[in-house]
Amino acid sequence: MTSRNSRLAVQGLRWVLGIVVLWQSCLLLRATIADMQAAGAGHFGPHEWVRLVLACVEIIAAVMFLAPVVDLAGSYLLLGVIAFAMLFHALQGHFDVGALPVYAMAVLVWMAHRREAQTEVGDER
Repeated sequence: MTSRNSRLAVQGLRWVLGIVVLWQSCLLLRATIADMQAAGAGHFGPHEWVRLVLACVEIIAAVMFLAPVVDLAGSYLLLGVIAFAMLFHALQGHFDVGALPVYAMAVLVWMAHRREAQTEVGDER
């Protein structure tokens, strides 16, 4: 692949990942709020609160990941949220974490590409 094609492919991966994570986080937030409403006031435990906070932070991380100015901070935050989500699943005995490792790897690919692109710009100066 040419350098231009590689850049476009990684940018496409970043946008697809960001949108998918944002969408899934919004679905998790909606489901968590619905579960909390169905349980009634004061009848939900720490599990629901963790899901609520996780969904909110994941939405923030996905938006930051897509924003050009704070994409690196969003990348680190997204990696942290993904790691916490995998740990949360494991602590509940659910070891099928689905696509979370793939999401984490895609974030790492974006971070490596971003670092490489900055190095190339620095070399041109």
